[in-house]
Amino acid sequence: ACGSDSDDDYAYVRVLHASPDAPAVDVLVDGKAVLTNVQFQQGSGYLRVDEGARTLALRVSGTTGDPVLSGKFNLGKDNYYSVIAQNDVEELELALLNDTERRNNGSNDVTVVHASPDAPTVDIYVTAADAESLGDVTVPGVSFGANATLEEIATGDYRVRITPTAATQPVSIAAAGPEVVYDSGTLTV
Repeated sequence: ACGSDSDDDYAYVRVLHASPDAPAVDVLVDGKAVLTNVQFQQGSGYLRVDEGARTLALRVSGTTGDPVLSGKFNLGKDNYYSVIAQNDVEELELALLNDTERRNNGSNDVTVVHASPDAPTVDIYVTAADAESLGDVTVPGVSFGANATLEEIATGDYRVRITPTAATQPVSIAAAGPEVVYDSGTLTV
């Protein structure tokens, strides 16, 4: 765990590589590699780290040089966080989400993050896993960098489909129904 002697002084951090044109990276906490060779679209489980002011950094995997990106974050004791490396390489950034309340509220909550820098604003549809129809929009108008939480989701199998918002689709496509640009298949919550 990164150096603390007390079992009570930890925060928990998971990391997601969401930069489509970035190479694989090593993730460092206070200069120490905690994850190696993290590829685009890969994420980790929660890692236990010392609470308090921490520096999280990314370094091109397999190198020993300076990090290509770093950020200082104040991580609260017993709190849970998601750190997302997002955007294109030229504008790479670390986005921090505090997952603590969603994780500790006694219900299933699902957070959806729009981390595709080249995609327009999207609508998100969450349906039963076997549903053919999209039905009504579950989360409308999610733009790049935004996130939305679906609260109190019943345990079960679901399907998430994402479309550009109706306003951004060509009339010919919108008349036939939204174009699905992402389909999760079956997801178990």
